[in-house]
Amino acid sequence: MAIFFIEIPVIISQENNTYLLTSNVWTPDNGDGTYKNPVLWGDWPDPDVIRVDDDFYLITTSMHYMPGSPIVKSKDLVNWEFASYPIERYDEDPRFDMNGGELYLNGSWANTIRYHKGKFYVGFCTPKNKEGTTGHFSMCVADNIEGPWQRTIFPEFLYDPGLFFDDDGKGYIAHGQTDIYITPLADDYLSVSGKSVKVIEGEPVEGSHMYKINGKYYIFSPSAGTGSQICFRSDNIYGPYEKKVVMHDQRNTQWGIHQGALVQLKNGDWWCLIMEDRDPIGRTTRLEPVTWIDGWPMIGEKSKTGDWIGVTNFKKPDVGNTYPITNPATTDE
Repeated sequence: MAIFFIEIPVIISQENNTYLLTSNVWTPDNGDGTYKNPVLWGDWPDPDVIRVDDDFYLITTSMHYMPGSPIVKSKDLVNWEFASYPIERYDEDPRFDMNGGELYLNGSWANTIRYHKGKFYVGFCTPKNKEGTTGHFSMCVADNIEGPWQRTIFPEFLYDPGLFFDDDGKGYIAHGQTDIYITPLADDYLSVSGKSVKVIEGEPVEGSHMYKINGKYYIFSPSAGTGSQICFRSDNIYGPYEKKVVMHDQRNTQWGIHQGALVQLKNGDWWCLIMEDRDPIGRTTRLEPVTWIDGWPMIGEKSKTGDWIGVTNFKKPDVGNTYPITNPATTDE
């Protein structure tokens, strides 16, 4: 029996702009100095991003899939290609191998990536969402983005972690849901060194990432299921923090935008990579410009209603060069 495959186009509309998708790879680069969103089509949830010299590295969540915690790299934040997997497999529980049960949707959640003193650090939490699992935090360390990576499992459960290195070299994890905590790390960053301090209470947030910009501490958190991105800032790492909604966008789905991360270019410009929950398609990742207003990073562009929403087509980031179009692999052939 012969089987024939027919290329079926799919029409996707975004604010009166219609794009034709076929079985060919989605390419966000328009080839004229502009790009279109999303820059990563498909399931690329919980993005975190860093710049190391001229290279950008983005990590996403992979849950129970192995190898895990995929990292892609880029020169311009638009064109991406595969870089590394910090996790080869999960040996801590036989149920990851379907032995004695299963741990579907467990594994790595809310990956965070940072570069500090010549080393790459990747953190994630493994949730306690199955009977008999306690949940924990893991730190993976490598000298090169390609690895090899060394994983350390913490006994603590630091939900939706955001790794942060302060100017004095001290390391911290911002974590939590509704209540956000700051937990200090030991000098080698491979264990917790003190008590967690609650810095934000009773807010509908999770998935925090943390930064220090112009002497102020920023915690960048999505408001779960509302399409809003909230930013908290303080003069002290332990607060008190004030807050502001820096983006609100639910145009494409009821969930809208969710977890995201900030990154600065060499020229000083800031950009944001943020996921958008697209239901069965997955959590696509958008690239949004950042406009600083009164010390707040406003994401995207201001709409007629006053909300800051995502851009559809926009000028590519000014990285000082033009790079060829690349895409992450869509097959293992």
